[in-house]
Amino acid sequence: HYGRGFPTTTMAPGAAADKKPSAAVTLYLVAFNALSTAGWAYVLFLLVQHFASGQSVDTVYKSCMWPLIAVQTVAILELVHSLVGLVRSPFLTAFLQVLSRVWIVWGLVLVGGPAVQQTVFLTGLITAWSLAELVRYPYYALAALKSAGMIGELPFVLTWLRYSAFLILYPSGVFCEWSLVYLGLPYLVETRPYTIDMPNTFNMTFDYYSVLLCALPL
Repeated sequence: HYGRGFPTTTMAPGAAADKKPSAAVTLYLVAFNALSTAGWAYVLFLLVQHFASGQSVDTVYKSCMWPLIAVQTVAILELVHSLVGLVRSPFLTAFLQVLSRVWIVWGLVLVGGPAVQQTVFLTGLITAWSLAELVRYPYYALAALKSAGMIGELPFVLTWLRYSAFLILYPSGVFCEWSLVYLGLPYLVETRPYTIDMPNTFNMTFDYYSVLLCALPL
């Protein structure tokens, strides 16, 4: 589920390598990536502030969760960017990477109960995600400017971090994600969030836990 930490896709604007994007597209992509950077910086700030004030991992969820959900959900726009050709990321790759993260926050952490919300693995997840995105989004913002011919080469340190930090952040994120899945499954079985039972107005049924088990291998 942690694919966005792995530098497998390019977010440089435009579909053609030899065609500069319009000023409007460049401005939008720079603004989107800058705001996303600010959002993740705020999440990391909340996490640091949480521990600096003497609080424990048990209450990290209360301090950070809704800003985390907000900034991660906004990343769905990246699917639109890929679909309409604003960036060169393959849509299927972007879909799997973004939706896996959105599922983690909405389908696991939000409804996973104390076993998920009061564990060190949530702290580790927020840390790994935040650090990864604080490299990725600034890199994409500058890459958009470079594609438009507004700047030259990207800073070496940022490029190095983009293609090196994942060596630590990727396995850390994966470990935390799967730890949260393992801890959360019993609670999800008991509480059955998002499940729709018969009878109902729409004459349909949906078992979230069954769908979850089928989707986990993906």
